[in-house]
Amino acid sequence: DEVGPGCGVPPLDALRHLAVVALDDAGANDVVHGRAVASPGVAPGTVALTASGKLLAIGAAEADGVIRPRVVLAG
Repeated sequence: DEVGPGCGVPPLDALRHLAVVALDDAGANDVVHGRAVASPGVAPGTVALTASGKLLAIGAAEADGVIRPRVVLAG
């Protein structure tokens, strides 16, 4: 079997059970530096945070209206 770039499951496909929150440039910058971002209308729970179609982080959307990044994958 072949192993290397292009093999395997794309990260967003592996996390399709999570809600996806697309961030603008300012939000993406905050997330990759570990800062919380506003999340109006996002139900509390674990979410995938993306920018320009790329997975940046896994975060926790909380009842106080913010998403706190828990695992940052890009930076």
